[in-house]
Amino acid sequence: MEEFMELEEKLADPEEQNLLKSHLQKLGGTNFVDHMKRAMLRTMSNKLMSVMNVDGRNGKVSFKNTRLFTVVSECVLSQDENATETSFKKELGTFLKYAPDRQGGRGRKKIS
Repeated sequence: MEEFMELEEKLADPEEQNLLKSHLQKLGGTNFVDHMKRAMLRTMSNKLMSVMNVDGRNGKVSFKNTRLFTVVSECVLSQDENATETSFKKELGTFLKYAPDRQGGRGRKKIS
């Protein structure tokens, strides 16, 4: 989380935002969902994503209130004319939801 906070501080600089956008736009993908997944996996670990969700509900960190969300969403939405902000947030929410199940995630909490 400490490295993520450092990245957030760097992204306060518009020049840093543009550099990251440029890098993430080159990742591409078969569609906006694939592009979003590639961008997220390049910028965050599954462990970090597993403590976040889009809105910050249920004690998790809100991703939509971060500068990285702005950079990733602008990058992905600018590359696909069929993508909408609503569909982006929905797909991002699903991607974050299953982060604990992916390799490097913290794993699901087991209910006893």
